[in-house]
Amino acid sequence: MVISPLRNNKIYGHQEAKQLFLDSFQNKRLHHSWLITGEKGIGKATLTYHFAKFLLQHPLYQPKNLEISTRNSVIKKIEGLTHPDLIIIDAEIKDGEPRKQPTITIEEVRGVIQFLRLTASESKYKVVVIDGADYMNISASNAMLKILEEPPKNTIIFLIASSAFKILPTIRSRCLNLKLKPLSFEDFKTALEQNLENISPQEAEELYNITSGNLKLAVEIHSEYGIKFLKELEHSLNSNSIIDILKFVENIKTGQENWSLVKFMLLKSIINKIKLSLNDSNLEDRLNYFFELQKKLIEMETFHLDKQHFILSTLS
Repeated sequence: MVISPLRNNKIYGHQEAKQLFLDSFQNKRLHHSWLITGEKGIGKATLTYHFAKFLLQHPLYQPKNLEISTRNSVIKKIEGLTHPDLIIIDAEIKDGEPRKQPTITIEEVRGVIQFLRLTASESKYKVVVIDGADYMNISASNAMLKILEEPPKNTIIFLIASSAFKILPTIRSRCLNLKLKPLSFEDFKTALEQNLENISPQEAEELYNITSGNLKLAVEIHSEYGIKFLKELEHSLNSNSIIDILKFVENIKTGQENWSLVKFMLLKSIINKIKLSLNDSNLEDRLNYFFELQKKLIEMETFHLDKQHFILSTLS
C-alpha cells in the first residue's frame, strides 16, 4: 500500500521545485497561490503537504533547508487533521471516505472562505490545500477565483492538479505554476522500495516502464496483480483460444476499487501493440480498434454494463 501523501515525510526527486519554494520563502517573496501540476502518481500531493508542514512548523525563523521534524507536535496535528491553521479539500475523499466520483463543490470552497476569515492561531500562515483542483465544478471554480483575487494576508493556497488545462485560465493566471517532472528511474526505484518489500531491480524497471514512473499505480499493480498479470493480459490479446481467454477473464477482479487499474492495464497493453505496429500495415486497424475500445469503455461506465462481459468481448 502506498503511504498516504499527508503522512509521507520522504520526498524523492523534484529538486528544482523544492529549491524554488525554499528560495521564495528565504527571500520573503513567497507567492500566495501555487498551482502544482504534473502527471499522476509522481508525488504532487506528497510535496505539497511537505510545503504545508514546513510553513506551519517554521513560521518565525529562516531554516536553511526544507527539513521538518516528524516528532514535532505541529506535524502530528497536521497528520491528524487537527491543526487549526490548515484546511484540506480532497476531490477523491470526503470525511475520510472515498467519493463516488471525484469532485469539489462550491459548498466546500465556501468552507475555505469561512476558514480564511479567522486569524491564524498557532502559526504565521493560514494554509489551504486543494487536492484535485481540476475537479472543481464551475461554481466552485468561480468561488475559488474570488479568493485568489483578494487573498487574506499570510494566506498560502496550494492547488494540486494533474491537468492545468482543466483549471480556469483566470485561476491559473493568479497562481505560480509549479510543473513537476516525472520521476527519474533512480528516484522511482528508491520510492518503490520504501512502499514495497522484496522488490527486485528487474521488477522495479518493468514497473517503471509500464507506468511511466507513476509510483501509486506501480504499487497497485504489484500489490493487486503483479507484473505477471500484464504478461497474461498480453498473451490473451494475442490468443486465438477462447478457453484461455475465458480462464483469464474469470480471474479478473472487477470491483470498483480495482476497475481503474484493470482498465489502465488493458489500454496500456493495447497501446504497446500499437507501438510495435508503427511500421506495420495493420497500424490503421489497431488504431481504429483502440478508439472503438475507448468509446465502448465510456458507454459501459455510463450505463453500468457488466465489466467482465466487456473484457471478454474485448479479448475475443
